[in-house]
Amino acid sequence: MNATDPTQPGYYTDRAPADEHAMRADFAHAYQLERMYQSDPSEANEQLHWRANAIEDRWNDHPDEDVRQRWDYLGDAVDDWRRAPEVMHRMHENIAFNQSQGFDMVEPHQWRSQQQARELTGNGEWHPALDSGHARPVNAFAAAAAAEHGTERDGAER
Repeated sequence: MNATDPTQPGYYTDRAPADEHAMRADFAHAYQLERMYQSDPSEANEQLHWRANAIEDRWNDHPDEDVRQRWDYLGDAVDDWRRAPEVMHRMHENIAFNQSQGFDMVEPHQWRSQQQARELTGNGEWHPALDSGHARPVNAFAAAAAAEHGTERDGAER
């Protein structure tokens, strides 16, 4: 398990829930293979393209529709970050700001996909825990009150 290699599931331990680790590692691996092939699309490198396609096919044919949709969303996010990084940076900053104010603009898995796409395309780093979509700033008073009363909070307190 290599925590520094995004093509390995262990890389996502502090970034995403366990049920996403394999998908995210496979996506990074397929993306890496396809980028290597695109940099030299010779016949000798064609096997890189086929290996990437085999990984993609495995996820595109996954029996769980939700998993297929999450794979597709990640692919769309990568395309967006590659095509319009300036627009995506503005969107990223807007979502991050709104999250810091207690407003969830996207689903947590979508935020993680945006973070991964941003990192894969060289447009920023994905910082574990801070940007994972399952940790966000909290209202300190509400958190203390919830802890004192043994209740969970949803982060929507004002």
